[in-house]
Amino acid sequence: SSTLVSTATCLARMLNPSTNPSFIHRTIPSLPASTTTLLSSLTSQKQSLSALRQETLSLLTTTLLPLRARALDLLIRALESKHSNLARNLELRAAEIALSAAKQEAQAMALLGAVGRGVYRPEVVEALGRYAGHLRDGKGRLREEIRGLEGELGRYGVDVVEGEGDGGKERAMREMARVYRDMFRQVEEVRGDLERLGRA
Repeated sequence: SSTLVSTATCLARMLNPSTNPSFIHRTIPSLPASTTTLLSSLTSQKQSLSALRQETLSLLTTTLLPLRARALDLLIRALESKHSNLARNLELRAAEIALSAAKQEAQAMALLGAVGRGVYRPEVVEALGRYAGHLRDGKGRLREEIRGLEGELGRYGVDVVEGEGDGGKERAMREMARVYRDMFRQVEEVRGDLERLGRA
């Protein structure tokens, strides 16, 4: 009896992870219904996935393989009589059929991708869509900020495009920055000397 209760409690905790542990015993009576619902949902999803896979394989075998065989046949004929106008025509037809086969293959791969997407829950798809929108917005804001910083650099005579901008102004700004760094370093040295003298 205690083993059954502990097992049922573990199952209830797995099925209701957000429920307060002190109230988990209240969800035990609904375990059979929840389990049945989950199992039926899993079975229907497996059947749907299996049906989509069968459909994809059927599409591949009925369209892609004959097209590839036809393309190879035409290519062999073109190689056998490669010096005539007929050979060039056949080669072009073979290339066209090969392109058609590649298109069919891409469509089959897209169908397989759709099968994979069908496995994801709608909440996950919605969350991924929101995340993609957030990334697009962030990219746009970053571009705007880069443009603003480039404009600010342009006002100081520094142009991010090589060979443009006011070279004299840029050199003067660089020299001012170097002098500022030197002065800052000297001030720090004097401050250190004063601290040492104050301790002595």
